[in-house]
This record gives sequence, structure tokens and C-alpha cells, in this order.
Amino acid sequence: MDDLDQVFADIPRAGTFEACVFGCFSAAEIALLSGDPALIPDELVWSVSSGGTVCVGDQQQFSLLYRALMPRILRAFEKDLDGMFLNGLDYAEFSAWPAEERAAVDRFLRGVFDRAVLGGAEPAAVLELLSCLAHLDDNPGYWLGYLDAMPVAADTVLCELARYLAEEFTERADPDPLWPEAFRDWLYSDALYERITRIGSRDTLIAIAEM
Repeated sequence: MDDLDQVFADIPRAGTFEACVFGCFSAAEIALLSGDPALIPDELVWSVSSGGTVCVGDQQQFSLLYRALMPRILRAFEKDLDGMFLNGLDYAEFSAWPAEERAAVDRFLRGVFDRAVLGGAEPAAVLELLSCLAHLDDNPGYWLGYLDAMPVAADTVLCELARYLAEEFTERADPDPLWPEAFRDWLYSDALYERITRIGSRDTLIAIAEM
């Protein structure tokens, strides 16, 4: 049992879910949601993770179920890096979860970010991941700060990300309309400039200058 499984091992059961008035879920699916979370099939877990089950229970029930399924949700997210896997976190009241659980989620997602960046992920994929993580608590500054603290081994991928992001600003105005200021500030930051000059990425400097 790893860190995630240990932290989320003793979440109380969410109780009996009511049938959806819109008929979104069958009686069998309602029974599964109301039972042992370990027995919920993957396709129903993805419905929970995206917020698709908010019509069958109250917010407290949804939060308990989401917490119980969090290890499976996070592992699915790492395989696919699709933000839909984390869409239900707002309704699940992630900001109000116990500190130990939030810390476990943070550790796991930092590991996901490290593996993506240090593994040489494409800039578009890194930006998508960065945007997904920032949506967790509407705080891109936290993840941009984490990005700045990454080792020298991340220089090439992060400079490629910076060039891609600058070109996105030039061509589309806002690569992420929720936080354009945060991303712009990062592109002009001393920490990024140090990375760019360390590897001599002239194309990145030009792309930022042309924004």
C-alpha cells in the first residue's frame, strides 16, 4: 500500500445515494455508488471524477465518495493527463479536505509534473498539465513557483515551454484565459531568464521579445 492508499484508506462511506431524477444512472449504478468504493467499476469512477454524479447525492456525499476514489482518479489522470479527471474537485470541496489528504494529493501531482518535465514531454502537454494543476485551487503561482525550483535537468523542456507559450500569446492573445497575467509574469521572470541564458536558447528570447 503506497502513500496515497494509506492516506485515503479510512474515508467514511458516503451512504445511500438517491436515484437521479433525470435518469442519468441505473438502479444498479446507484447501488454501486452507495456500496464499497473498491467495487465501483472504472467507467463509473470516471463519471464521479468529472463531476457527473452530482445529481444523485448531496455535496457531502459526493465529497466523501470522491475522497475514497482519489487514488484511482489520480492514477488515471497520470496515464491520460486529461483535466476532465479532476473536474469534480471543486464540488467535492477539495479546499476543505483534511491537510494530510491535500498534502498527499500535492505530493502525487508534483511527482506527475516531475516525470512529465524530466521525461521530455512536449510543450503543449506540459502547458495542459500546468493548467490542470492550477485549476485545483485557482493558484497558478504555486505551480509556476514549483516549476522555477526544478533542477537544471529541466532547462531544455522549460525553455521549450516558454517559447511555445510566448508564441501562443503572440498568435492567440491568451493561452489560458483564466491566468494570462501569471503566465506573462513567468515569461518575464528572472528564474526563467537564468534557464534560457544557461542553455543559450536564443529562439526562446526572441519569442518572448516578440510577444
